[in-house]
Amino acid sequence: LENTKFKPEYTELKIKDMDFNIVLDKGNMKITGIVDRVDTYEDDDNFYYRIIDYKTGTKKFRLDDILNGLNMQMLIYLMAIKDSNITNKNICKNPQ
Repeated sequence: LENTKFKPEYTELKIKDMDFNIVLDKGNMKITGIVDRVDTYEDDDNFYYRIIDYKTGTKKFRLDDILNGLNMQMLIYLMAIKDSNITNKNICKNPQ
């Protein structure tokens, strides 16, 4: 945390409290889960956030897995937080 502008803002954030649903052809899928930590950073124009998920073992992030519908936990958390009212600030969609 000393080497970043991000600061921890939320811990054990409950997705079910955000009322996040995924719309399907035959109904909605209600999503539940707990985000271990959300860090945030704000500049003049944008609000940035990053999701921290603590793992006890090694877990590699692979885009191929997500494209094949596997290991989607972090992507779903990201979508839930993005669509929530966690903040009314302009969330940066293309951080550099």
